[in-house]
Amino acid sequence: MKLINLEVEGLNSFKNKTTIDFKSLFDKKFFGIFGATGSGKSSILDAVFFALYGKVLRVKSENEFININKS
Repeated sequence: MKLINLEVEGLNSFKNKTTIDFKSLFDKKFFGIFGATGSGKSSILDAVFFALYGKVLRVKSENEFININKS
């Protein structure tokens, strides 16, 4: 399975709709997710896990990862 495209909205630091295109990484053997604290690195992984399994393991309830404060 290859992750091609990820669209996230209202999840942790991604309060507004954000699309991440992973296609450009397919020809690379490794890639990293880098950024400052609070920039959304773990939220990307949370979004993938939530899309696949319907839950986020590192939180106890949806209130801990759903961002209802849209601007």
